[in-house]
Amino acid sequence: MVLYALHDALVKPMPGQPMAASLAESWTTSRDGLVCEFALRKSVTFYNGHPVTAEMERAVYFNADTEKAFKHIVRVGSAAAGNAATRIEAFVISGSSRSYGGYPDIDGLYREQAREMDAKKREAILHRIQQLVHEKVMFAPIVEAAFLNGHGARVAEPGLGLIVGHLYSAPYEDLRLKE
Repeated sequence: MVLYALHDALVKPMPGQPMAASLAESWTTSRDGLVCEFALRKSVTFYNGHPVTAEMERAVYFNADTEKAFKHIVRVGSAAAGNAATRIEAFVISGSSRSYGGYPDIDGLYREQAREMDAKKREAILHRIQQLVHEKVMFAPIVEAAFLNGHGARVAEPGLGLIVGHLYSAPYEDLRLKE
């Protein structure tokens, strides 16, 4: 879904075709399916007349992401390193890079913990922030990287390796148990 939402102008699904040409007149996909190269039609421009290039496409994406222009998309993971305070800053505090709103009481507690020098008091403030986030039912996605698959005596065909070049297991529908 995200691939289509971000690149529907390059190629797009059409009736009877998984992908059809749009701004791209042709494209190739690597054997492992991980890399696509697009050949754009001549004279393709953005709305302002600038030519469409890979660099401009990337810049437009990052600019829209920074300005929070994407709507109805949930970012379910972050590979950013950090502790509780840095995660709270990015995903919970008003005006931060990944939050769409916030609460003044949580913002105040965050500023308070940033100034606190006593580790135990700081930990208590962070726990209070976490409690408020739960009480206010704010969405803060936490993803644990895990390989979901089946193995053992009851499994007829495990899901790993069913999709060539795919690092994770196939969907559970492809996992078969012995009868």
